[in-house]
Amino acid sequence: MRVLLAMFTLLLLVACAPDSRPSVHELNLVGAEYVRVTWFYGEPRQLELGGQQLALTRDPDRPAGPLVVPQALSVNGEPYLRDPLARLRTAPTEARYVAGSSDMRVVVGQDAAQVLYWDGQLWFTLLEDAAAGVNTRVVPVPRLGGLQGLGQLTRAEAEQVQAYLESRGPAVVTVLDTIPGAERDVAGAEEYLRTGLYIQRTIPTLAAEQRPQEEEVFFDIIASGSQAAVGDQPRYVLISNEAALRQHWSAAHAAQLNPPAVPEVDFSRETVLALFMGSRPSGGYSIGLEGLSRTGNEYWADVRLSEPAADAITSQALTSPWQFVRILRGGAGTVWIRDAADGTILGAAER
Repeated sequence: MRVLLAMFTLLLLVACAPDSRPSVHELNLVGAEYVRVTWFYGEPRQLELGGQQLALTRDPDRPAGPLVVPQALSVNGEPYLRDPLARLRTAPTEARYVAGSSDMRVVVGQDAAQVLYWDGQLWFTLLEDAAAGVNTRVVPVPRLGGLQGLGQLTRAEAEQVQAYLESRGPAVVTVLDTIPGAERDVAGAEEYLRTGLYIQRTIPTLAAEQRPQEEEVFFDIIASGSQAAVGDQPRYVLISNEAALRQHWSAAHAAQLNPPAVPEVDFSRETVLALFMGSRPSGGYSIGLEGLSRTGNEYWADVRLSEPAADAITSQALTSPWQFVRILRGGAGTVWIRDAADGTILGAAER
């Protein structure tokens, strides 16, 4: 009886929305695996796709799992349609570590929208709008927002794809301009979105390449403190005008009723780097610049991040350490923030 009632409900839903059309979203994964994942959205229905008869149903009790998008319809009782894809003859991109540095070398065999990198903890951008024939050494740039905005994935799909890729360890992910697998005949669909990703799991290491010698840059410490109002996450800011300096100086001294005067800076000859560590659970934390160098118009700031020893006696109040540094050069370009302890790229200072 319950089965008959469920079938009747499905037929009634389809009959009540005869003009509604399904949305078909397709993810084509190649490289580390060769599979096409298709999600369907809209009203429950029977659908023929490429000679397959599909029963699209809504299953609110469907358990979570890899690549399971809660908003998508079930397909013949499964959370999505899964099909194999043919293997590629050649890799569209190849990325390799450069020994002795945090850099990577990327070789591009076919046009790609983006080349990204997951190191096991953070997402980085390696290349944007990569053209076939490019062979270049790159510095991974931290990517905010994970895989949001990737290809034609929705926010919910991007979240599931990100979790799926992260669960399998470090990888280079290329968003392909030419999507593998033939397009399906989806006439009558509300929309047909396709995203193609090439996944490189094994990342070899190149012998060390000669890097341009870094030139030392002089700087001085303007001020430091521990009660900035900038949120929980670290922030690195490059300040090149009076208005921006006042704004960030106020944020650094937000806990003081009578903050000190804004320092005088000659922005024609100087640039200010503001380092904010973000909220910390107690005293004993600090952030400070130990060295500054440049190659061309790229600057490298070696920053020491300190935290209290396990047996240290500290204030239990929340703190938010910060430091303002005067770079004795005007119009400084990109400033990469490196961990002084191990050379890891922590981020880039934003204007």
